[in-house]
Amino acid sequence: MFLKMARVRQHLNNDLDDHAEPITEAIVVFEEFSRLISDHEGSLTVDVANNGLEFAIKVEGGRSKGIRNMQIFCFDMMLAVLWSARKSGPGFLVHDNHLFDGMDSRQVAKAIEIEAEQSAKHGFQYLVTLNSDTLNSAEFSEGFDPKPFINPVQISDANESGGLFGTRI
Repeated sequence: MFLKMARVRQHLNNDLDDHAEPITEAIVVFEEFSRLISDHEGSLTVDVANNGLEFAIKVEGGRSKGIRNMQIFCFDMMLAVLWSARKSGPGFLVHDNHLFDGMDSRQVAKAIEIEAEQSAKHGFQYLVTLNSDTLNSAEFSEGFDPKPFINPVQISDANESGGLFGTRI
């Protein structure tokens, strides 16, 4: 069993070496988004572990929910950009308001600005559902107007008829 595990680990190490270029590209793209969105820059690593490949994100002060959520955003955005460049993947990325929990209003705005720029540049669709108070408190850069990106469909839980596709949310 030990010999079989050693062979598997060696195969994974060889595979990592063979794919060093796209892995490095993913790391660079992730770290660029991380640098743009936060003072708590994250680093992405890909290593061989006992159970296969291990993708890890290391961030100084990374225990807070907001910082973890920012790094999830960066990882997801990295995947969307790389998939688009390779003409693979679903062609869209979806997030909801929960991803922005714990982020400050400046970071929420920066995430929305990043997605607007990257989706236009790389030709994928980005869908996000945001609570109106999250959007209204976002501190956008001068010159960025989120209004052209807002779908006129609004979901409300103000009364019993509110919901999405007939379901209360």
